[in-house]
Amino acid sequence: MITAAPDAELSSAERSPALRRPSRNRARSRSIWLWQLSLAAGVITISLVGAVILPDIYSYVPFVIGSLMIAAITIVTIGLPWRRLPARAVLIIPLLDIIAIGFISYGGVYRLSYLWVFPIAWVATYYSARWLVAAIGTVTVLLAIDALTFAAAPMTVQRLLVIVLSLSFLGMCIHNVARNARSLRNLLSRQADRLRQTLERTRKQAARTTQMFDSLDVAVARISSTGEILAVNEAYRELYALDPDDLNLPGGSVEYDSERGDALAASERPLARATRGELTDGERVWLFDPEGSWHVLTVSTRPLPAEDGVDSAVLIVQDVSELHRAEQERRTLAATVSHELRNPLTAALAHTELLLERDDLPARAREQIALIEAAGERMLHLVTQTIEGTVAAGSECPGYSTVDLRRILDASVESFTPAVTAAGVTLTVDAPDEVIVDADAFRLRQVIDNLLTNAVKYSGADDRVSIVAEEDAAEARVAIADTGMGIDAVELPHIFEPYFRGQAARESGVTGSGLGMAVVKEIVEEHGGSVGVASTPGLGTTVTMTLPRRRSQEEN
Repeated sequence: MITAAPDAELSSAERSPALRRPSRNRARSRSIWLWQLSLAAGVITISLVGAVILPDIYSYVPFVIGSLMIAAITIVTIGLPWRRLPARAVLIIPLLDIIAIGFISYGGVYRLSYLWVFPIAWVATYYSARWLVAAIGTVTVLLAIDALTFAAAPMTVQRLLVIVLSLSFLGMCIHNVARNARSLRNLLSRQADRLRQTLERTRKQAARTTQMFDSLDVAVARISSTGEILAVNEAYRELYALDPDDLNLPGGSVEYDSERGDALAASERPLARATRGELTDGERVWLFDPEGSWHVLTVSTRPLPAEDGVDSAVLIVQDVSELHRAEQERRTLAATVSHELRNPLTAALAHTELLLERDDLPARAREQIALIEAAGERMLHLVTQTIEGTVAAGSECPGYSTVDLRRILDASVESFTPAVTAAGVTLTVDAPDEVIVDADAFRLRQVIDNLLTNAVKYSGADDRVSIVAEEDAAEARVAIADTGMGIDAVELPHIFEPYFRGQAARESGVTGSGLGMAVVKEIVEEHGGSVGVASTPGLGTTVTMTLPRRRSQEEN
């Protein structure tokens, strides 16, 4: 009966609004009834037994008065609306019970002083020590009145003293046990609250994590070592047309080795390979969905730490269908444009050859036509490679030889002289007479031309463009600097991305594809070198290219 305290002065936790909920109030009322009914049941039992073995008990007026008081207190206790009364009002009941028991035990005729155990235990269970002392003090006063009224003998006084001491000891023991029980209950309640809060935070965090993964375009699945799908996000479920109620049922999508090719065997599907612990990185798979659409996927697998003794892996699937189609369209466009360019270039070169065969050309005109022919031949060579799919394809070019980088610089500068003069830009070259490197002369010229094109194109009248080349035993370096518009620091990390153009370049009205720097970086890295860019908006840009002078044995 100590689990539903009727008192509210025990602790701040017990006075909290949470404990005044209807269920708590009902428990409080039941507790009051149980305590009072227990005492009433004891008095009724004594009365019934007394009627049998002590017939004259009902002729003893104090006993009858006390019994009627207990009955009246019990009726009032059951009838009062304790949910609407202050908690301290409950204290009146055990104090009235103590007085009623004082009447029942008055005179010591029937030795019923032990009934005080009920109200003393009640007070000790739910109230502070001062109220326990008050209750025992009331008992002591009643016993003293009894002893003085009947001029009790020393043995009787001793008996009464033993009663007080026994009630005091019993009350203190019950009070300590109840206090410890309340402390333990409060501790458990606080821990339960913390646990509920932790569970709620965990639930919310899990919901946010699920929401975050479901919002990803990348399909993600967690696979056990037995092949069971433990969890997937919304993208994976939709991509593979899985049943949301049972993820391990076969999905409606089928994986193929190529578009309109052969369906993958069950053992070769990404899910089966992930189950076997195979690690993949960006492997391409074609998927045919139930709606009749093809998807191009890149699949990667990563192992996960064991959880609850279960080994698992994460399967990461990205739908790159749009990128694949865009790449195909780009290649088709490049091949078409290149094919259409080759014919007029061939015709132009044929006429330059005819012009050069004439004997009446002035020397200056012959030089200019020769430059036009050289530029046309380079463009025709570039167009031919584009058609064959070898330009910027990442494959090793066969044209490596020992070349003089200074001669490439001079040739490029010579071809750009008309454009430099027309733009009003000053162009200077500072380089040794010879800079010997192992390289593909054609590709290297492509790099220099692209860098010079950018330097001149994004510079205005009276700006300067300088080319500085230097070498040591291991490397050759070429820096092309201009005093043009420059590039914002935020845009520098993206300068080598295909089709990227800075905001200043776009707003300048200067045309461009955004491919030049990507081609430069790829060609330089194919040669085992590196390229870096430093720029300040409004002050200019410096591009530095570093090349090894000799190719490694593995590259030869």
